[in-house]
Amino acid sequence: MEALFRDVKIHCRNVYTWNNRTRYETVSDRKISSFYRITYIWHGYCRLYCLDLSGSPQKQFLLQKGDFFYIPPGVWYYTETPEGMENTNIYFYYTTASTPPESIPSPERESLYHGTAEIPPLCPVFQFTDIPLLSDVFSCSDTFSGSSIVRQMRHEWDTRYRYSAEMLDLLSAQLLLYMVRHKDFQTRPSSREAADLAIGYIAEHFQEKIDCRSVAKALGYHPNYLHTVIRDATGMGLHQYILDTKIRHAVYLVTHTDMRISEIAASLSFNDASHFTNVYTARTGISPAKQRKQQSASSLQNSEPVL
Repeated sequence: MEALFRDVKIHCRNVYTWNNRTRYETVSDRKISSFYRITYIWHGYCRLYCLDLSGSPQKQFLLQKGDFFYIPPGVWYYTETPEGMENTNIYFYYTTASTPPESIPSPERESLYHGTAEIPPLCPVFQFTDIPLLSDVFSCSDTFSGSSIVRQMRHEWDTRYRYSAEMLDLLSAQLLLYMVRHKDFQTRPSSREAADLAIGYIAEHFQEKIDCRSVAKALGYHPNYLHTVIRDATGMGLHQYILDTKIRHAVYLVTHTDMRISEIAASLSFNDASHFTNVYTARTGISPAKQRKQQSASSLQNSEPVL
């Protein structure tokens, strides 16, 4: 069934940590999960093969320490763990107003492995029209401290404090959104391309009142990500680069035009002439008024005839 992600509610079904770090294991039997699942790899690595209905590998993933993996229900797969592995599996399902929790199956085994061609009862399976990624299998690296969320979920599951069920639902949603966001970042253009896009945008809009958030929003990136790629490309952060671009243009206006300082400040969308002067002085080491005087004196000296 089709749905918008914003219209569903996430329910955490189980948090289960699995460990076979002491042995090699190849599981040739096909397996299928009745629930949606997020897996986090604590130690070791494994290869996971997603299969078509004939049993042939359709997709394969190499999952290493620090990786997350998302798999919806109804996907057949098998795994290989060449050096043993420890992982935490988070099982959950989605409901809408038309799919209340009472309609969710309750299989005997929480891990929901199934070695035959028979398909066990599945929780409701959705095709998300706003986030298609959630309708398929994907993996991503932990570049957002997701392991801390997994630790908190393990603690909530083991201790069962008051409101632990509600906390687990919220943490499942938080973790899933982090994974989607960072997977989206990983599939965007390279960091060099992102830096070029930002530099081009700033060059075109520097006269406007722009800042880190407005530039990032216009380009569809997170401000922290743009800050990093701009720093790698230019040696200065995003905020500094925006100011540097404005001031480089301001220097030209101060030294080559008769515009008043207040007019230059307004043309570059500074709050006022005082703010502009402070930024200009900090960036160049000289105030705009003093630089203009020096430029005028130098031009006058150069224009005097030589006797």
